[in-house]
Amino acid sequence: MLKSRLIPCIIAKEELVVQSFNFKRYLPIGNIKTAIEFFVKWDVDEIIILDITATKDKRRPNFSLIEWAASDCFVPLTIGGGISSLEDIRSLLNAGADKVAINTAAIKKPLLLSEAAKKFGSQCIVSSIQAKKIGNKKWEVYIDSGREKTSIDVVSWAKKVQRLGVGE
Repeated sequence: MLKSRLIPCIIAKEELVVQSFNFKRYLPIGNIKTAIEFFVKWDVDEIIILDITATKDKRRPNFSLIEWAASDCFVPLTIGGGISSLEDIRSLLNAGADKVAINTAAIKKPLLLSEAAKKFGSQCIVSSIQAKKIGNKKWEVYIDSGREKTSIDVVSWAKKVQRLGVGE
């Protein structure tokens, strides 16, 4: 039997941890650095940090925050939000991220996934998929923090990103 893994996902707006309500309203919960310190003490297997407004706000990832987290955190870090190029991925990996999670840019430029997998290895490229139920056993992929419909079926998209070389 496979080992269960504990992987918290920190939903952030810049450096503030938030709780999302249907991608529309956000309840502030606390500071991202405090959350990371808390999860490290819990001895989690990995931490995922998703900056859910970076793409919408046209911000790049917060590289200084990732450098701090990587120096203070000894579990793998997966970072998402605002990633739109190979240079963003390279900079995140150089800052200490172990993996990058890509959603909006993957839909808009699917070849980014295959290029990234070839350049950096599929083990560090994650497809982050936001979805909403649209019918009985039917889910649609959304982008831009759940604001924009894509008319893409979740299962079809998951199969496609796997073919493009995504590791997770």
